[in-house]
Amino acid sequence: MATLKVICKNPADSCYDEKYKDALAIEAVVSYVLNPDKTQGYIGGWGVSPTNAVREMELLQRLYHKDSGVRIRHWIIGFTPSEIERASSNVGGAMDQLLWTMGALLAEYYKGNYQVVWGVHLDKPREPHIHFAMSTVSLVNGKKYSGSKTDYSAYIAYAKSVLRYYGINLWPISDQAVSKYVHTY
Repeated sequence: MATLKVICKNPADSCYDEKYKDALAIEAVVSYVLNPDKTQGYIGGWGVSPTNAVREMELLQRLYHKDSGVRIRHWIIGFTPSEIERASSNVGGAMDQLLWTMGALLAEYYKGNYQVVWGVHLDKPREPHIHFAMSTVSLVNGKKYSGSKTDYSAYIAYAKSVLRYYGINLWPISDQAVSKYVHTY
C-alpha cells in the first residue's frame, strides 16, 4: 500500500526549533526534492521552472511580503516495488516514467494556486517514492497556504482517486517526528 507523509516537524535531535521557517528552507527542501543523484532527471513543476524553482519561489514570497513563517510544504508518497510493477502492467510504461506521470498528476491538485515541484527518487530501488515541495504563498492572490485539515482531507481524497486508476491504494501516515500533521502558518 502506498503511503503519504507530510513532513512538518524536526526530529527531536534537530538543532532547529521549527521546520521550514528559516531563510534557507526553500533552498534546502527544493534542492533535496530535485537532487539529480536521486532523481536521474525525473523532475517537474507546476507554476515554476524546476531549474529555477528556488529563485522563483523566493521572489514570489518577497513580492507578496510573505517571506516569514512556514516557507515551504514538503510531502512524500512512497510505494512498494510490487505496486509499481502491478501499475506498470495495468497501464503500461517503465517504472521511472510511470512514477513521473503519477508525480505530475498528484502535484496537479495545487497547480492553479501554488508553485509546486516534484522529484521521483530512484536511488533506492526497493523504496520508489516521489517528493513534493510547494511554496506556501499563492500565485493567484499572495495568501499563505492554510494547512487546514479540510485541505489535507481533500488532497488525500484526490490522491487516492489518482492512484486508484493505477490500482494502488493510499494510506496517509503521520510524520514520525510529530503527532500531528498541520503546520502553524
